Amino acid sequence: MWHNGAIRVARLGGIAVDIHLTFGLVILWGAWQGWLQYGGLPGAAYGILAILLLFLCVLLHELGHARQARALGLVVRRVVLLPIGGLASLETYPAYPRHELMIALAGPLVNLGLAFLTGVLVSFLIPPGAWGKHLLLSFFSAPTFSSILLYLLAANVILFLFNMLPAFPMDGGRVLRAGLALVLDYEVATRIAAWLGRLMAVGMAIIGAVGWPPAGVPPSPAMLVIAIVIFLGARHEELYVRRQRALVRVEVGDICQRSVETTAPWQVVTTGLIRKLFRYEGAMPVVVDGRLVGLLTYQDVQRGMRRYNSNSKVTVAHLMRTEFPVLKLR
Repeated sequence: MWHNGAIRVARLGGIAVDIHLTFGLVILWGAWQGWLQYGGLPGAAYGILAILLLFLCVLLHELGHARQARALGLVVRRVVLLPIGGLASLETYPAYPRHELMIALAGPLVNLGLAFLTGVLVSFLIPPGAWGKHLLLSFFSAPTFSSILLYLLAANVILFLFNMLPAFPMDGGRVLRAGLALVLDYEVATRIAAWLGRLMAVGMAIIGAVGWPPAGVPPSPAMLVIAIVIFLGARHEELYVRRQRALVRVEVGDICQRSVETTAPWQVVTTGLIRKLFRYEGAMPVVVDGRLVGLLTYQDVQRGMRRYNSNSKVTVAHLMRTEFPVLKLR
């Protein structure tokens, strides 16, 4: 099933897992890198395996977020894998800073746990003092089981450290915001965390563009892209919280339209009535003696007219819906 450019591939523990269409580009890139590094089809296969193992760790990371959110009573829409990582999509944000802290930490802690487990396994195969040398040699020789375990160890350590950077949209930014929100106003905490995130993004952008010669770090287009993502993510989070806080202070009665045209259950559905539905954004209240008894939508009319064909005596009562959410003015 396709959803916003992603295909649903599994449902794990009741959580839908989607893979974005562009994820195939990452697989091709991994195959190409493996071909160049190790040569031939076996090298390409190892490149694909390396990408799949990396994103398996990313998936487990996001499932950590999702399971913790569900344990706190939040609705998880889905987990989607993207070329730049993963995303656990929640129906609503956690209401309490401590809940946000628990959810934000759950993902990195999964990677920390995976790093510990792979580290224990590797220690039985390679002496800990030789890990770095063995990992370096694996780039110039055929991959082995121990080198794959070392790769998983390094990948999970990097995922943990990268995600704990105190900048949105990484988990570290949410951990920082949640920690500040325990003692400060939530909006103020968001503003501080977003400001620090943008400051970090500017520093990363400079290093990505010109490098850092004293440390021997060359320019990096990848770091420049990451810096842009962090900068935009920090800005988006700050604006989102500001809008949400503004909406909290607005009541339905402040923004609703008081004077609307209504219809009655016995009214025949005509072309004129359908035109009115367009003017009222596709929905019209059905009222009897000042009492709301139903709602007529353009979609209901479309479905109903196909069912009743060209019957000119179709009334609103045939097509209206009687179950719909009702909001109070205050």
